[in-house]
Amino acid sequence: MSRVFVLKKNLTASSGDEEKKNSVETMSDYGNKMLANNQKSKKRTTTNNNKPRSLWNADPEKADITSAMQNVRGKTVFLAGASRGIGKAIALKLSADGANVVITGKTTEPHPTLPGTIFTAAEECKKAGASGALPVVMNVRDEESVQAAVKKAVDTFGGIDIVFSCASAIFPQPLGEMDSNRYDLMMSVNTRGTMMVLKATVPYLVESATNDRNPHVVILSPPLDFERNINATNYMVAKGGMTLAAMFGAIEFRRKGVAFNTLWPTGLVTTSALNHLFSNDPEKLDAMMRSGRTPQCQADAAYAIVTSHSRKFTGNQCIDEDVLRKRGENDFTKYDYMTLGATRDERLAGILAQ
Repeated sequence: MSRVFVLKKNLTASSGDEEKKNSVETMSDYGNKMLANNQKSKKRTTTNNNKPRSLWNADPEKADITSAMQNVRGKTVFLAGASRGIGKAIALKLSADGANVVITGKTTEPHPTLPGTIFTAAEECKKAGASGALPVVMNVRDEESVQAAVKKAVDTFGGIDIVFSCASAIFPQPLGEMDSNRYDLMMSVNTRGTMMVLKATVPYLVESATNDRNPHVVILSPPLDFERNINATNYMVAKGGMTLAAMFGAIEFRRKGVAFNTLWPTGLVTTSALNHLFSNDPEKLDAMMRSGRTPQCQADAAYAIVTSHSRKFTGNQCIDEDVLRKRGENDFTKYDYMTLGATRDERLAGILAQ
């Protein structure tokens, strides 16, 4: 029996009606700037110093993405935050290969603007071929909630083999204008939330390694590439902490056979994470997403990582396109947002609740 655990959390507002209103207004302004900048250039690629690149382990024996294992059938995957977006795409990809998937998140009832719940995602995974699909309510900011979710996963499937941490609170701002409360929120969800999930799952990953089950941790965070022209320092610090967790985890557990890697997109990924930036305006969302790729690109790259040998691919900061090219993929047009449908409503069907 295989086990996979995926973590995804996307928070943007804290308590207080007025504070939430100000948050929405500020994020909408940020979204409008994104759209304006996007419309200045219709090219997917950016300048050479701003295009994301993978940072491979300096030891080539730890950077062999072609060291493919067979599959993830029967393994248990723990996904923190997989009710929609990248987390759900990864869960469906691994379900099609016969994995057990643990779908965690806070969405238990239909949301007015965000499609899907942990229960609907689990049902889709079952239909996709999952050996087992377990929806579990979990708040990554609450350690007891995380511990309880992990216990339920282990009680149900017998252990955990793969962990995905997609935790992400998003509130990018210029450093001099940073809202300290929002920064604290990002740190508690992104960096601390990831650490809480790792703390709870690592004992089972070590057990998985002992049983030669090829355990992996994949954290959805960016390469620490200081040659890139990156804005929003507050957000990058919160996400960078996740990357550090992966890199130090790779060092700590390299002799035990547990792989730690990160995964980040080449460019825009078309998910519900952008909705609040554009006040859930379908016209603006569709216009922005036309230059993006679907979450399937991340899912395919994630599959390539967790089917590689855990002792031969660890300590890498990966860009999805780089991973897939190393696995022989050359056609990336199939991931274009515009392939989702001929009309705006068709393209936004899985992104914005209709």
